[in-house]
Amino acid sequence: MNETIEMFQNIGGVISTNLSGGLTAVQPLAVKARPIADAAQNSFDGETFNPRQDSARLTGQLARVRDCMADGVWRTLDEIKAVTGDQTQAISARLRDLRKIRFGMHKVDRRRRGEPSLGIWEYRLENN
Repeated sequence: MNETIEMFQNIGGVISTNLSGGLTAVQPLAVKARPIADAAQNSFDGETFNPRQDSARLTGQLARVRDCMADGVWRTLDEIKAVTGDQTQAISARLRDLRKIRFGMHKVDRRRRGEPSLGIWEYRLENN
């Protein structure tokens, strides 16, 4: 909880907490995306994350996905893969990362493409 508040305060915003210290509201103020290298440094986490082994790889993936999607064009995971060379599972994870406060709190839109029964989704990044 404290880490989230500190990261949000670093990029600007108003945070309201209840009496027990729980987060009740977050209102962004002119949120500015930080450079990927700054945001990613020590920001990835997870049970299997090893900073020495994973940080550079994940930071590179995040930058490639963000750069590919920066034009606001709708793309499937396979179309992003064709541009970045990254695996679709990694691309999906980096798109989720871009939504997080610590990675710029970007809006990533998602919609179905084509026949719904095929389960093909496409994504679009709206930069801050």
